[in-house]
Parts: sequence; structure tokens; C-alpha cells
Amino acid sequence: MSKYAQMSNYEITKAVVEITCRGQNIKFMPRDECPITGPVDYVEIETPMGRIQRIDCCSDPSDAWPAICGAWQELMTDELIPGGITGWSQIMHEYDCSKLRAAMIVFLMKQEAA
Repeated sequence: MSKYAQMSNYEITKAVVEITCRGQNIKFMPRDECPITGPVDYVEIETPMGRIQRIDCCSDPSDAWPAICGAWQELMTDELIPGGITGWSQIMHEYDCSKLRAAMIVFLMKQEAA
């Protein structure tokens, strides 16, 4: 089983943000923790202008969109398994996860392969 199965949504989002914001002067804020539900899934960054921004690529489509665009060909490929099932569907099935989390995993896999 891949390392992505063991990663939390927070860890996947942070890895995606590190790639998509490479070269920008951002600062990761400490991870928040809710006293009732525990650690949060979103990542908070401070932009160069001092703005705090919450990002949750595994749950928020607008946060995920830059990575989806960056991995569109891999997401839509049918080469992973026969029968016209997309790479996106393959990952969703293999990891038993949401479409956005699957898209982020495909994006990270693409970056590793590059």
C-alpha cells in the first residue's frame, strides 16, 4: 500500500501546497486543533502580504483546482486499468477516498514521477 493511504488530509494538503506555492514566500502556520474533534484537516499559510489563508485541497474544490489542472491528463487517463476507467476512479477505488483526495494523490504521484 502506498504512503498516501497513511497520510492525513492535512498532510496531503500540505504536500500539495508546498508544490503549488513553490517559489512564493509563504509561511506555514502551526496546525490548529479543535478541542472536540482533534486536529483540523486544513492548512493555514501566511502570504507575503501578511494575509492568513486556509487551504483544504481534500475538501474544498476551489483549493484543489490548481492541482487538478496540473494533473488533468493523468486524472483522465484510461491507461491505468482496462475498460475506460479513469486514473481518478482507479485511485478513488484503491484508496477508498473522495474525488478531491484522489485528485490530490494523483497530483502528488505525478510530481514524484517528474
